[in-house]
Amino acid sequence: MAYESLVRNTADIGFSSIVDFFQHAHDHDVLFELEVELQRKAVAAFCQANPPPGARLFINLDARLSNHMIKFCAELEKSLAKCRLEPGQLCVELSKSNQNLNGPALEDQVGALRSRGFRVAVDDYGAGSAGLRMLYQGSPDFVKIDRFFVAGMEADARKRLFVSSVVDLAHTLGVSVIGEGVETEAELKCCRESRCDLVQGYFIARPTQLYSDLNASYDHVAAASQQPIHVLHDDEIRIQIEPYEVLPASASLLQVLKLFRCHPHQTVIPIVDGNGEPRGVIREVDIKPFLHSPFGRDLLSNRAAGITLASFLRSIPAAESSSSLPHLVETYQDRLQEGVLVTQDRKYSGFLPANALVKIINNMRLSEARGANPLTKLPGNDRILEFIDNSCMQGSSERLFCYFDFDHFKPFNDVYGFGIGDRAIIMFRDIIAHEMAGTGIFYGHIGGDDFFAGAVGDACSDLAAMLTRVRETFAHSVSSLYTLSDRERGYIEAAGRDGQSACWPLMTCSVGVLRALPGSTCAGVDGVTRTLASLKKKAKTMPGGIFEVTLTRGEVTTAPQAVCSAA
Repeated sequence: MAYESLVRNTADIGFSSIVDFFQHAHDHDVLFELEVELQRKAVAAFCQANPPPGARLFINLDARLSNHMIKFCAELEKSLAKCRLEPGQLCVELSKSNQNLNGPALEDQVGALRSRGFRVAVDDYGAGSAGLRMLYQGSPDFVKIDRFFVAGMEADARKRLFVSSVVDLAHTLGVSVIGEGVETEAELKCCRESRCDLVQGYFIARPTQLYSDLNASYDHVAAASQQPIHVLHDDEIRIQIEPYEVLPASASLLQVLKLFRCHPHQTVIPIVDGNGEPRGVIREVDIKPFLHSPFGRDLLSNRAAGITLASFLRSIPAAESSSSLPHLVETYQDRLQEGVLVTQDRKYSGFLPANALVKIINNMRLSEARGANPLTKLPGNDRILEFIDNSCMQGSSERLFCYFDFDHFKPFNDVYGFGIGDRAIIMFRDIIAHEMAGTGIFYGHIGGDDFFAGAVGDACSDLAAMLTRVRETFAHSVSSLYTLSDRERGYIEAAGRDGQSACWPLMTCSVGVLRALPGSTCAGVDGVTRTLASLKKKAKTMPGGIFEVTLTRGEVTTAPQAVCSAA
């Protein structure tokens, strides 16, 4: 998709770091000349590398040149013209060092770049305090998530939550996200699962001065990305996508007016660059004042008035067709004014109008209500069984299924009443929701005091690590529902199922766990559910309240007695 130009070998001329190199140029008042020369070299190298059609060049810009942005843009245009490149093929990266730009200055500098057709990226997002401000005020095309959050994210649920949150925020603003510093296959997969649009890093290719090392594609990356994470184009959404007519970013405002006249049903016109990638939309409501003004049309066609297509360009959310329908709607439901641009391999493929999104949201909410437990509003049995069924088919990945069941719930319910019993159930729901939200773990409510959680792939380790913590948190929290005297005694007196009075300990939770390693076979929903039921019973006899069975490669679970080795 793109290359980035980097400065190297500054140590050969006596500098301890690249930062010192640029600081030296700034101290001697030659920073502008240095940057211009570096960008000339970068553009020339990009041309010599014979990049694939549509590829871009990312360059970094020192924040201290913000007052020279117009002059710098002019120099960039000269370099691009010499190599017969379009401005849209160049993306200027603004890093965390841009913290010295206040709001108006930042908007002016980004505006200067975008008005000339250049793309803009915010670099090192999350590394400095200016990231949110730059994202909000700068309206960049790309956000590059700092390597700190990408490194080892497969083993860090908080990092995955941060990256997913940044992706959701950026996508809502119509900004694409690049995961930076990807060095392992696990990090690549995590970036994909977090819905990053693009990645860069040593896992793809290391920096090089040999053009022969730069490829249009890399087999090892393709092998790690064979299976899509989600599919957006299911029947429910495909029929709602409108094939809106588009215009190129070079179009005139008179062409915009003509298209609105020819397609009166369109309330927006998607604008695309030379690669077919969306730049934003022109809204009919913004053009209307000129249509109804006596001299509006003349103003739009008069170049001297300084009103261009870029003056009306508005960023709106864009969703790649590999996004999931539920997550798409959850992310964009509060931004329904215009709709959502739909892309295929980052190129425009259609438009989801606001009224279509409203219809999809309503249908989803009705479906969720039908499949949810009425007390906890968590996914009920139908969706739990669907998750298990889908997971069983992913035999090349690790899978983890967990069955939670309260201990001594019936006597508690008999003594304190079903209202307090429901409070205990809601309490457990809140605990697992807090622990598992944003981790990729599925969890649901089977009914009564029985709950389920499941995970596939890297999320299995997260789920396994949570089980003891969930049990301990629940045992501590639920004790607050007992009277002080019962807490001090550590038990309650109540009749058992045989009608005889007995002493019952305070409530805890037991967990039956079925772990299926890659290559093992789960014999469908019935095999998993029967096995979990037997493991849950066994867990109630274990000191730690957790009993796990592991299926290794080649093993099959068909009935509870088929799996009997404890892990």
